[in-house]
Amino acid sequence: MVQKKKNSIKKENKEKLTPKKKQNRQLTWAIILMGAIILIIVLAPIIRLYVFDNFEYESLKFKKTGKDVIYYTTNIPLVNDQKQIYLIPWNFKNDPRDLEDIELDIPENTILFVKNETVYVSFESEAPSCDESILAGVGILNFLDNMLEPEVIGAFDNEDFVEQVNRSYITCENAPEHTVITLRNGNETMIKKVKDNCYELSYKDCEINVISEKFMFIILENYMKYFSVD
Repeated sequence: MVQKKKNSIKKENKEKLTPKKKQNRQLTWAIILMGAIILIIVLAPIIRLYVFDNFEYESLKFKKTGKDVIYYTTNIPLVNDQKQIYLIPWNFKNDPRDLEDIELDIPENTILFVKNETVYVSFESEAPSCDESILAGVGILNFLDNMLEPEVIGAFDNEDFVEQVNRSYITCENAPEHTVITLRNGNETMIKKVKDNCYELSYKDCEINVISEKFMFIILENYMKYFSVD
């Protein structure tokens, strides 16, 4: 009697492992795996768009845009003469989170501008030719022009050179009553306050756009505090 029962169990087990059932089980797992792959393919762009390509930094919402050329786009709030807030879109070439390790030598990490006085951005006349030099120069001038009430003017640090290009000759020494921002090719990429009203943006390996945008993010960090809600 016991032997018959054991034989019956063995028979049932054999029936469960028939080739047809094995094939059906493999087919089921293949369908599940295929469905998971399709789901990943469909969801990956959506997750990247809404999770990885969008982030918040210093109370500003950024979105990764572009295909061949990548930008980090945000909307900066400005206030007009009627005290109304409006937004201007701004494209940065660098992710602000990637610039956090750049060395700063600025009291309280705050850029101060002389009130009601022209702001000068003075470029090095003998700086190396870099692919992003023009982008950096135009970018920092336009940014400051939008953010500040005083006039913002581009200049150079070489008196002989300015005569050829019809620009202002500006250094920290000859314009102490103004805010002067100088860009210099150097051995390291850093921002420091060199004297009252004068800031030096030093860069190596053609990181001129990196350092200029880091300077902008420092300004935005303090500027956006006026819009924060406690």
